[in-house]
Amino acid sequence: MLPSALALAFFAIFAAAADDKPCTAYDGSRYYDLTPLQSRTDYEFSSLSGQKYILNVCRSVVHEMWNVGVDIDSVAGFMSKDRGDFSIGKVNTTLLVRDKHPLLILTEGSVCPNAEHMHAMTAVRFICDTSVFGSGTPQLVAQLPPEDENACSFFIEWRTHYACPAGEDAGLWGGLTVAIFIILTVGLMSYIVGRTLYNRYVLHLRGFDQIPRFSIFSFTDTLDALQSCGDRLLGKRGGRAWHEESTRGGRRGFERLPTHPEEEQAIMENGSRGPSLDEDHAERGPNSGGHASEGQGQARGVDAREVIRL
Repeated sequence: MLPSALALAFFAIFAAAADDKPCTAYDGSRYYDLTPLQSRTDYEFSSLSGQKYILNVCRSVVHEMWNVGVDIDSVAGFMSKDRGDFSIGKVNTTLLVRDKHPLLILTEGSVCPNAEHMHAMTAVRFICDTSVFGSGTPQLVAQLPPEDENACSFFIEWRTHYACPAGEDAGLWGGLTVAIFIILTVGLMSYIVGRTLYNRYVLHLRGFDQIPRFSIFSFTDTLDALQSCGDRLLGKRGGRAWHEESTRGGRRGFERLPTHPEEEQAIMENGSRGPSLDEDHAERGPNSGGHASEGQGQARGVDAREVIRL
């Protein structure tokens, strides 16, 4: 129950964020974005009668106008007439979705010719068409009244692949997530390659034994392996795991014990054993104990009382 509530809250947050972005909208899980249709040059099209129209998406037109009767900085589209230009609607960035098609409603255009209390309005319906690779071209479907001089309501259809549902741009968090994923993937591949080379050329393992086992994943051991490989490449004799040093008794010991079963087996197979306690005792003889004999540390001709005898 709780995960479902969190998922709904997460979706609601992103839906609200999408609604705040101009010319974007959600329709269930489908996301629409018409911002690529914003252009520095206006779109031009003509009706069947030859009337020319100028239109832009989610921004005002850049064409020069005269005697339009409204604020020219807010005109989303217009048509030219004998007595001046006629605005067909005001800029609107609120995108609607009707029957899986994005829809823009442009209102508050110029005053209608036959109704001074009404202003021109336009409905632009965008249709998903993957065969149109470019922005496409708007097309006038109908106008009311039908005559060009008296028309005040316009219905435009626009086929473009930008009207198809698309994935939302995740922005900073999406880019950060992708970067972290790439870093982790590169790190994992580097670990696999490095550990395999270490097992093959340092531990002399072959076959499947040289492939790292992820059940025993230790960052410290990985660093030790890398340092050992680096020491060998630089010409040093052994790394931390295999560094030998002389002891006071003349024997040789390891600086630290092996940490992997592979290292232990390599020591048992390739390393040499030291003499056992029995062999060592036999070499020293029965009088070579921990304490020196009384006569060993004295010169000849001197007894235990340090009296010189001739």
